[in-house]
Amino acid sequence: AYPVNLSLFVAGPYYSQPLTAVFSTPLIGQTFPMTVSFAIKPLEAKLQLSTAAIARDVAINMQTIISVVVTNIGQAPTGNLTARLPPIAFLSLAGGETIPSLAPGEAATISILATPTTIGRASGGMQISGPNLGVILPLNLNVVSLSTGDLTVLCEDE
Repeated sequence: AYPVNLSLFVAGPYYSQPLTAVFSTPLIGQTFPMTVSFAIKPLEAKLQLSTAAIARDVAINMQTIISVVVTNIGQAPTGNLTARLPPIAFLSLAGGETIPSLAPGEAATISILATPTTIGRASGGMQISGPNLGVILPLNLNVVSLSTGDLTVLCEDE
């Protein structure tokens, strides 16, 4: 096997066409034509979350703010994004469902408000989506009480 170097320069955001290229290798001093088919995709947006999942305790009868950062790690703007919570009655979004378009490298913080009124567990996935892209953030919440009290233990030797 011989190393081959190829450089392509293409105008426009999208290009797809067969190409005849001339390759040369310095090892054997020869050139040879070769037809190569290629496609250059349009630039795309890609979302990345600051965490893969949220698993935590939240206190009953208290509001807890859970924040997650969504970043566009792609090469194109996202278009407007929509955040949708799972059907858990005590969850809401602090800033509403719509997130303005994110430019490449830009980030936005989504704040989830948890205000549970009963003890228990709740789980589901928050969807963050836009035109032709989306991610799901798993949520696993354990609603606990922060109540404290006194406990007296009496031991008798029989």
